[in-house]
Amino acid sequence: NSSSSVNNKIDILFVVDNSASMSPLQSQMASKFSNFINQIKTLDYQIGVTTTDVSGNSTPYTNAGLSTPAPINGQLAKFSDGSVVLTKNSNNPSSQFITAVTRPETAKCEQYIAPFCNASTCTGPQYSQYCPSEDTRAIKAANAALSVNNSSGLFRGADVPLNVVLLSNADERTTGGATGYAQLAADDQPESLIANVQAQFPGKQLKIHSIIIKPGDTGCYNNQDQRTKNPAHDLFGWYANIYNQAASSTTGVSQSICGNFDLSAIGASVNSDDESRDLACNPKAGTLVVSLSPASSIGHSVVATSSGGYQIGSASC
Repeated sequence: NSSSSVNNKIDILFVVDNSASMSPLQSQMASKFSNFINQIKTLDYQIGVTTTDVSGNSTPYTNAGLSTPAPINGQLAKFSDGSVVLTKNSNNPSSQFITAVTRPETAKCEQYIAPFCNASTCTGPQYSQYCPSEDTRAIKAANAALSVNNSSGLFRGADVPLNVVLLSNADERTTGGATGYAQLAADDQPESLIANVQAQFPGKQLKIHSIIIKPGDTGCYNNQDQRTKNPAHDLFGWYANIYNQAASSTTGVSQSICGNFDLSAIGASVNSDDESRDLACNPKAGTLVVSLSPASSIGHSVVATSSGGYQIGSASC
């Protein structure tokens, strides 16, 4: 005899690019968060936010007035109530999310570099003191978050699906390891995050969602790459081949960062994670009984999985 229950728990990690030029996109994500929450409001969700900065340089965060630990190397950002995990029981989740995703260190950096960008390069002599790393590493940051945040309680057991939402106008290591630029390390690869989740939580479902410059979208690329506006600028966007691959390989949602990106679509995908669960063992023919508590008209199906097991899920709602 075996039983498999469907719970309504979801773990969610937002990894936000906090490098120079990202303030408008952070604000756009913040303004769409209520649409996301509306899609998952029936779920027992836990949400954390970290940044793409894994440089270890905390000075820009201190100069922006933030307390330690800074949201770098996978550490979680603080919400306005002082917590690092947002739940359905948190006071006004949408307002609290705004404080975590609109990054003060990004705004401080953009304020610092503005006079230099008007003249020549956007860096300036004290760039590293005021600006987070331009070496965008969302995959590595998510890997780090798994290692350093178990004590926060963000990541629950193997039976709780994990969704990672990436926001960036660049790719991993800015260019995705393009020739002549910084190359990808093992923990920059999407496969490493998939393996890391399984190593720590065997059987845990993972989806990665990416809000990016989609490969081949020249209009979005030209909109985000500052060099198209002034060749002297060294702030640039990049086609996110790695982040797009991360979404497609985990059946996540990939959206363009340009225009009106839709967090409700990502929220709907997050919600769909609750529709199926692996069975503990392969059922014998004629012995499987499915009961719904409370009673419901929701249909169900039992299907074979690619790993050789079986899975039960909703057929219609």
